[in-house]
Amino acid sequence: GPPHPWHTMPEVWEDTLPEAYLARVDRDGIGFRDNVPEDMRETPNTGARDQLLGYYAGTLAIDDALAQLMAGLEERGLADDVLVVLSSDHGEMGGSHGRYKKFVPFEEAIRVPLVFHWPNELAAGVLDAPMTLCDLGPTLCGLADIAAWDDVDGVDVSQAILGLSAYPLDASYIQNRQGILKFDMLHD
Repeated sequence: GPPHPWHTMPEVWEDTLPEAYLARVDRDGIGFRDNVPEDMRETPNTGARDQLLGYYAGTLAIDDALAQLMAGLEERGLADDVLVVLSSDHGEMGGSHGRYKKFVPFEEAIRVPLVFHWPNELAAGVLDAPMTLCDLGPTLCGLADIAAWDDVDGVDVSQAILGLSAYPLDASYIQNRQGILKFDMLHD
């Protein structure tokens, strides 16, 4: 099961997470961010510790799938020549600020990994810069040395990733659809 917020609570584990992955996470060793309220940490089946147990188990499943992909590329002699990208569309609050899931513009929900692995083309390193998934398409086109589509919404940051130019963005746009509010209508 993927490490997705509604797949990581105990009431759905049996349908989404194999027991082998849950067993690999040290439940008692799970730490909390300082901003997770004490009263949310240990509530059985609904607290942050159990939610994070499921989240980390799902993350281990992704790690194993990525390891299988990389082993397959290695077996075929392609590991250094194929661009592998790992990312996520959002983070997880994990009890921070008293919240679970996503839907809020806190760092925990919006700062996600974006990893480019392409040993023959990209130098190893960390680029601490803003980027959204809207930028991923044009950036991949740039890395493949092909033109992005005409009405692309994102920005190509490939030249900066390749170390050939300054990073072109200093901010990222984030957006989330909030729930629809219902109002009672009074009629004459």
